[in-house]
Amino acid sequence: VKVGFISDLDLLLNIALYNGKTASNGDFSPFMEKTLEMVKNLGSMVIQGVRMDKGFFDKDNFEKLEDENIYYVCKVPLRQTIKKMITYVDETDDWIPLSETYDSAELTVPLPSWEKARRFIFIREKLQGNKHSLFSGETIQYRYEVMVTNIDYMDPEEVWHCYNKRCDVENRIDELKEGFGLDQTSQQRFFANYAFAMVKGLAYNILQGFKWLLPHECQHRN
Repeated sequence: VKVGFISDLDLLLNIALYNGKTASNGDFSPFMEKTLEMVKNLGSMVIQGVRMDKGFFDKDNFEKLEDENIYYVCKVPLRQTIKKMITYVDETDDWIPLSETYDSAELTVPLPSWEKARRFIFIREKLQGNKHSLFSGETIQYRYEVMVTNIDYMDPEEVWHCYNKRCDVENRIDELKEGFGLDQTSQQRFFANYAFAMVKGLAYNILQGFKWLLPHECQHRN
């Protein structure tokens, strides 16, 4: 299942069901195009940007958003090329302290298969206790997080906080699965499961509408 939310409203905007052979990024481009078109058709809304998980890390997705002049921030999977970039930042010690625990850095570089350079944001978290780090042999152990973005008006810390707002969307996804059984395909035919998923999505949005009628302090209580 792919879902697209209007984050500030907690509304499910688009939902699509695929067969079990479709990866996260499979058929993502038409899903994204449809979702963006749905936002435009609302009339009163302007697309501020798109947040994507690492499953959608793909230059074709980035090029599509860049062609539409839409800002994006996407989590980057820690593949070998990205690990080499992290090693370079460590060796040059280009980290900027954000707190006692976190540091940030950035590089604007192209990956080997890219035609253009893009902005990468690196976040380094100092680990406490005996935990695993990305690299061994360090006196201090760290956990690394990387994002790619075309946002040019935010510093690395602001981009990081912008992406972290996606965590609230994860809560909405959990609510769809645990409260409405969105991930359960109980019907024997694909289109019956698809229709059932649409009903579940509609029920979720109706519930969000009821929440808006409650006092603000009660809207997120179980």
